[in-house]
Amino acid sequence: MSQSWQTVLISLCTSLIVSLFTFILGLKSGKNQADRGKVQEIYKKIYAHFEDLRESIKKDKPKTWSNYKAVKTDLYYTQYVPIVAELRQNGDLLYIDSSIASKASDLEIKLMNFGSDESKSVGIIHQTISDAHELFADGWKYRECNNVDKTNSFETANPHKCNRHILADYRDWFNRSEIERLFSAVSDDCGMNFSYRSKTASFSLDIWPDSLNVPCAKFVEQIYELLYKNSTFSGNRNAKENYLIEIEKLNKKIAKKVKEPFSFWNTFFGAFADLFR
Repeated sequence: MSQSWQTVLISLCTSLIVSLFTFILGLKSGKNQADRGKVQEIYKKIYAHFEDLRESIKKDKPKTWSNYKAVKTDLYYTQYVPIVAELRQNGDLLYIDSSIASKASDLEIKLMNFGSDESKSVGIIHQTISDAHELFADGWKYRECNNVDKTNSFETANPHKCNRHILADYRDWFNRSEIERLFSAVSDDCGMNFSYRSKTASFSLDIWPDSLNVPCAKFVEQIYELLYKNSTFSGNRNAKENYLIEIEKLNKKIAKKVKEPFSFWNTFFGAFADLFR
């Protein structure tokens, strides 16, 4: 074959390869552009979901399974479906980066379980306080309420027949500085009521003026000493900080994807990977 024909064939092959290369990339870019809005919305939905979970954990009111859509799978069983799980069920999770989808699914499950564990910790807090009889003056009692277990409602003595109290959430005990602030507001004519109600449990605690054997500050200190001896309570406190860090790391990645869901290299390698699917 002459030199000129070799040159023509090489030029032709090069043109065909470049044309094919351009065509494949063009198809992938066009598909990505068509999917861009949908994929951005999925990322935004996941980002907002984890921001909501982060705020609820920071406020010590973590969300759990029962905060999300309930799906009755049969006569006796109800399944709760949070945001990422719902995206997985309807197939939308397949549109996003697989590593982010996997991390989001795993983290959501851990956060839902963490919320459930925090609810259990409320029971630990109530039992720890109501069992510390030596800290209360004579006259404390368990009240009969609409609970299966009558010990779920505890009341100290009320020597001044006080009928005013500060309303607080039992989960405030997850934040020591908030508890110290609340107890500093207790006065001669104003007590404190802690309560918590969920679908599975209900707790109530009334602490009235002059009903403690120790000053309020000492009472708070001794209760926390008892609480941190409980591995479930102390473990959940440590887990809280770790989960806040995990959420922050994941949402940084998601935020980048919201701005640019398809990077150049994703498009480049994805275009040729599609040929073999």
